[in-house]
Order: sequence, then structure tokens, then C-alpha cells
Amino acid sequence: MIDCIALTLTCVRVRIPLLAAYALASLQPRTSCAPLDNAADCSALLALYNATGSKLDWKVDGTTSMCSWSGVTCASARVKRLELTGNGLTGTIPPAMGSLSELAGLALDLNDISGSLPTQLGRLSSLKSLFLYFNDFSGTIPPQLALPSATYLSMGYNYLSGTIPSSLVQMPSL
Repeated sequence: MIDCIALTLTCVRVRIPLLAAYALASLQPRTSCAPLDNAADCSALLALYNATGSKLDWKVDGTTSMCSWSGVTCASARVKRLELTGNGLTGTIPPAMGSLSELAGLALDLNDISGSLPTQLGRLSSLKSLFLYFNDFSGTIPPQLALPSATYLSMGYNYLSGTIPSSLVQMPSL
């Protein structure tokens, strides 16, 4: 400390950047998964959280399981349903959503989500219902959305263009 008193200006110069860096780091949002969460499912949900403006009331600091987050329904630590209707979400659907391999229901309707529909949603082989109506999606409907288990697809009131892919029209379960 004696050196510090003699060189006050030097110490201040060194300490301020360190304190500023610490303060800035503590302000950065920390998003992580709880230890018992399925890593792939949690990563997909965190990608959605970050891509849609972080408006969800999820505690994403690694202390709370994703299965207790609002709108998330799990069974055996896997995400089965994601119901985020009317949450004021903006941004886009991240491709990582395609890794929710046991997802049976996805409701993102009545939000302000934009961009194209990611083709990776076609990997959701367990998906039975997909609600995307009243958003700002644009582009064409990817033919990969011909999901084998789907019984309900709702994509109206968006800015989608082109024709409905024949792969969707020919889905036996719709």
C-alpha cells in the first residue's frame, strides 16, 4: 500500500480500468443452463430467448431448470411443448430450434417474430402442432416442414409468399 500512496495517479489508472471491466462484465446478461437440464434442449431455448429480444420472464442464469420456465412443458427433462403465444417476441426463430427432438407442440403465434421460417424446423419429427399465425414471417414455406407427426399447422396472417409446397399438401396426418 505504501507504493500505492506514493504513486496515486498510477494506481488510479490501473484500478479504474479493472473496476470498469468488472462492472461491465457484471452488466452483461449471463445465460446458461441448469446442471440437470438436457443440454441440447436448453441451448435451443436459450438461442430462442436471445434471438427474440430476451422478453421472456425466464431465469436463464443456470440456477433454474428450463422445465420451470414460463411456457415450457417438459417430461423426463426433455422439452415437450413450448407455448409462447402473445409474449411480444420480436426477432427471428433460430435454426437451433430444430434440435428440440422431442417437441410435440410449438406455439409462437400472436407475436412480432419476423424473417424466414428456418428449414431446421423440419427436423422436429415429434411435432404434432405448429402455431405461427399473426407474426411477421416472410419468404416461402420450406418444404422441410412436411413433418410426419403433424396434425395441425397454422401459419396464416404472415407475409409468406409462393405456393404451399406439395410435401405439405400430401401430408397424410393433416
